[in-house]
Amino acid sequence: MAAYLPYCDVYGADRFMAELARSLKVPERYNCHLFDSRKDGVAKLIDHLNNALGGIAPVNVPGLSIFVAASDCTRSFFHKLGTQAKGQRTATASGLSCSALMTEGCLDTR
Repeated sequence: MAAYLPYCDVYGADRFMAELARSLKVPERYNCHLFDSRKDGVAKLIDHLNNALGGIAPVNVPGLSIFVAASDCTRSFFHKLGTQAKGQRTATASGLSCSALMTEGCLDTR
């Protein structure tokens, strides 16, 4: 427990170790949620995990994924847009606009 609990957000232990750690205020010291192996402890652990993980996207899922089937003309625009957004970590693209593409004849305005 001493090796892992300080580095965990959630820790599960048997009843004895959980009670010992709580009596020494170890979970509070390391800001760790400690759950024991009793039936209600396991139920609390499941509830905690459902609440904590509910809003978190899986690790292998990007925050934003875009696919553009572009012509040569629009490919350059979308490449610049993506490069700028990646550098700024925002979805804005200062200096790039659809009107610039229209004047270059890249966008279909029909």
